[in-house]
Amino acid sequence: PGLSLGPLQARSRSIILLDQDVSERYSNVVDCASHTLLFSRKTLFRGRGRNVQALRRFPWESIVRVAHGAHAFGKPVRALRNTLGLSHNAAFLCDADGHASASTLVAFGGRDRTQVNEPEKGIRRAVMPLPLRLGHGEPSLPNLNSAWTATLDESVLLSGTHAGCNEARTFRHPVCEFDGRISVVRFKRSLLIFARENAAIIGGGRSVQMTRRGPDGASWEPFRRLVFEHGTVVSSHILPVTLNCHEQFPANFKKGGGACMWVHIWWNSHFKGRLVEDYHATSFGNWTLVELYFFVAQEYGDGEHLVGLFPGTYVEAPTWRREPSSRTLPLLGGIFITFSQDGAHWTEPRMLMKSAVSAEGRTTDHPVRFRNSADGASSFIHVEHEIELYEGNANGRQYTNRTTAPRHCEYEFSPRLQPAMTNHADAASPHRLTRGHARTRQTAQPPDASLPSELDGEAGS
Repeated sequence: PGLSLGPLQARSRSIILLDQDVSERYSNVVDCASHTLLFSRKTLFRGRGRNVQALRRFPWESIVRVAHGAHAFGKPVRALRNTLGLSHNAAFLCDADGHASASTLVAFGGRDRTQVNEPEKGIRRAVMPLPLRLGHGEPSLPNLNSAWTATLDESVLLSGTHAGCNEARTFRHPVCEFDGRISVVRFKRSLLIFARENAAIIGGGRSVQMTRRGPDGASWEPFRRLVFEHGTVVSSHILPVTLNCHEQFPANFKKGGGACMWVHIWWNSHFKGRLVEDYHATSFGNWTLVELYFFVAQEYGDGEHLVGLFPGTYVEAPTWRREPSSRTLPLLGGIFITFSQDGAHWTEPRMLMKSAVSAEGRTTDHPVRFRNSADGASSFIHVEHEIELYEGNANGRQYTNRTTAPRHCEYEFSPRLQPAMTNHADAASPHRLTRGHARTRQTAQPPDASLPSELDGEAGS
């Protein structure tokens, strides 16, 4: 559906990331102290004989690279050590006031794991003066980790029981875990945080909810789910099937294992014979957004609008249910763009490019950053391709044997993407984009013939 511009003609221009790890994901790009920094999450264990039990609760650390020119980032150094508990979902900002010329970095992150008697109690922050000396491509940051540690704020900004926070999963309800990348943005003299909402009782149903810091600078408004123009939230009543975990999830559980037995008992005692309301998808007429994996919110640059990017899955149908009859619909994936004037209400999402969907129902490509060119003629979207999606567990069984790291690409849209672009869009399809076409700068050839696949749209205001 929609008007197709056909496959994009890519003009390749390599962006090199030195010493990449296979597990890197959730990249953040921050301009600070006249430098461009790229943060990402790295997994510390992969079942290779290390002391994985000691890392089980905090298996991730944050690493940082400094840009070397326009198309390369240097070797990584550790920005946040794993035991701080921030790196699973960390977001980074420059300076308390958001000035890119300042020299202070702020990190926000952390899950709430009190439901499983673990020490993480919610989203916290850490502040670090950026070291005065930054090497050219290979940063000289010997005190980076200790500086973060010294300025960690032990108080919790947002706990999983914060007002309005929705965590529907039975094994976590009512405490929000915040188990996906968060996004933090300063907008109209306030601070906004976007975090994971798990809206399905038996797992899945990922969406995003937001909160705003109050005028007093200390309190936070209740969380609320993002509202999309022309979107209607649709839910379904389902009868969950009986679970035999070692048969249905052989990669995760061994037959007769304790974990398998526990999941089997828990699942079937909660759901056997019960009709439950599940999966809150968003319908836009002829297509339905099934899951919104995480949200990247940034100032658009005009002081009046936010731009949002997210990886999502969808079906080309007016609704979607988890019953077998609906599973005959192909679950499709893409990277979407949307705009807002308040952070809570957003224009109908438009798909910028298609993305492959993994066996566990997630897209394999993640948006990283939006920016407009200095002259305002073009927009650029930074995308991280071919993400390794498995989270891993204490013995690393869930990881694949993959040896290639994610690829980073930058897509140039000319003329630039504007907030008014969706005003005249065809609401029946996520494929239509009403502004511009694209040229591409990328690290390598697209992972497959469908990425990037198509941009649909028309020239106009």
